Amino acid sequence: MCAYSVFNTFPVYPLSAKPLILLAFCRYRYHTSLFNRAGFQSMIADVEAGKVKQVIVKDMSRLGRDYLQVGMYTEIFFPEHDVHFIAVNDGVDSNQEDNEFTPFRNIINEWYAKDTSKKIRAVKRSKGMAGEHIGSHPPYGYMKNPENKKEWIIDEEAAEVVREIFRLCVGGYGPTQIANILTERKILCPTYYALEKGEKPRTVLPAHKYAWNSPVVAMILERVDYLGHTVNFKTHNKSYKCHKKIKHTPDQWKVFEGTHEAIIDKETFEIVQKIRAGKRRPTRMGEMPMFSGLLYCADCGSKLSFSRRAEDPPEKHNFICANYRSNTSKCTMHYIRNVVVERIVLENLKEVIQYVSNYEDEFVRMIMDSDMRQRNRELSQKKKRLAEAQKRMKSRASSNRKKRKAWM
Repeated sequence: MCAYSVFNTFPVYPLSAKPLILLAFCRYRYHTSLFNRAGFQSMIADVEAGKVKQVIVKDMSRLGRDYLQVGMYTEIFFPEHDVHFIAVNDGVDSNQEDNEFTPFRNIINEWYAKDTSKKIRAVKRSKGMAGEHIGSHPPYGYMKNPENKKEWIIDEEAAEVVREIFRLCVGGYGPTQIANILTERKILCPTYYALEKGEKPRTVLPAHKYAWNSPVVAMILERVDYLGHTVNFKTHNKSYKCHKKIKHTPDQWKVFEGTHEAIIDKETFEIVQKIRAGKRRPTRMGEMPMFSGLLYCADCGSKLSFSRRAEDPPEKHNFICANYRSNTSKCTMHYIRNVVVERIVLENLKEVIQYVSNYEDEFVRMIMDSDMRQRNRELSQKKKRLAEAQKRMKSRASSNRKKRKAWM
């Protein structure tokens, strides 16, 4: 049998002077509001195996700061397993009868964890609204500037992989195909790449270091950070007790443009997003129609899904309303054959080419006017962002002056 101690340090006596073996489970790197810390789980396993007769903690907060969980262990779990529990500084001893104040002490300990969580949230909120990076790790392709940890700089080795992923997507490859290509080329996946750079793993390590997968590729293709923008508040936790991340919609994000060097240019990024918006899934026969994912129903606005049978000739392949296909009461029965769509698009292209040939000067003027209007809109947006950035800088400088005066 043994006794468990949750002290940061404890006296070491010769074995001959100890009636029990004294062990300590590691508390470091874990907040005491968490009960899934490795050392704690190890202790619970030993208790359930009948190897522990006594648990000693410095005070009740060292066992945990969730009063419900702490109460469950001290009032139910430990007595059921005949474990003697002691909290030294708080004077708690399960063999004594004067522990009535202990539940209130547990509530106070939880208030401390809750208050700490509120303060951390407030600090992160302040940093996020000021345009600072609030994530602990830069995205794949960037690294922290050794001279200024708040600044991201390009990691050229990883950045070239990011550019290749975007090039492959523009070339018509989907996330799964891109992942297979990167795996075949034996390019380190982001988790193992970070590990080789001396960083701690951010997720569970894959089966092997070259194992790329489609979700990772899709996430890279959708990250606005690669345009040189800081994107804050993409997720949140409901409370300090619940660590499941809840995603925000893009309109809830806070985006600060031009905060670091871009890896992907805006034009390439927008092309990729358009491709991603019109995802095309191959049929069971491995085919991918040219206009799959790009057509919409004129009546209800739903996408048109590609439909065919194995024995049908290409002339009978068609697109049908996905809304009607899933629920016939939501739309009417109508379809359009793939060959008809191709013929309509081809005829329209011929008309455009004919117009350009006949009215070249007018067409060039129209394109230039459209380009000028677009440039003016972009210039106006950049001026607006510059004014916002200058306003934030003035506000931050004013806040720093007030802090200096307070210190003086």
